[in-house]
Amino acid sequence: MEINLKFKINLTSKQKEAYDLFHKEEVRELVLNFSRQSGKTTLCEILLIETLVKKKCTCAYISPDYGQGKRVFREIVNLLSQTQLIKKKNFSDLTLELINGSFLQFFSAKNPTAIRGNTISGLLVIDEAAYLPEETSDGQNFYHMVVKPITKAKKPKIIFISTPNGKFGLFYQKYLEGLNSDTVKTIECNIYTDSTISKEDIEELKATTPPLAFRQEFLVEF
Repeated sequence: MEINLKFKINLTSKQKEAYDLFHKEEVRELVLNFSRQSGKTTLCEILLIETLVKKKCTCAYISPDYGQGKRVFREIVNLLSQTQLIKKKNFSDLTLELINGSFLQFFSAKNPTAIRGNTISGLLVIDEAAYLPEETSDGQNFYHMVVKPITKAKKPKIIFISTPNGKFGLFYQKYLEGLNSDTVKTIECNIYTDSTISKEDIEELKATTPPLAFRQEFLVEF
């Protein structure tokens, strides 16, 4: 069962660049080094919904904790609430099933046991990727031993989104990989690039934010 669904949303040029790259068959991974207030989460919500409605598949969203995932889950449910495409939704487990059989589940990095054993076939979004733990409590590499295996069988597309958090870790490695790869693509968007907030608000942020934090969170500098 295939469902056609189109969004009437004006994307910024950086969002549009990421959107177009996502739909290139050869691109398997996107690394979005986007500042706060730049619409990266909204873009991922759109891509998740498009993937879910295109054909029957399983998608997932991983964030450092459930608080971040709950907000995105609510927004996706709200976007779909008037389409009559939702078959089941569970606000406790953060799961969503559509009438075409597609399934979306949200995970917290604090509970790696819940992630293990799943198979993702559509799209995996890894939110705040620079802030995920390097290791689980039993000493296993979180990405390579917990997350990567759930993508091995069906090879879904993967989107890593975050602001920087130092020149180390998974997000920085993927950021570098995406600068010179045909299958992994990095896109940067700082607060001055296609900003969705006014110049006055940017200047206020700059004046009230410590310089190092402003460079990291809004200029997306590693």
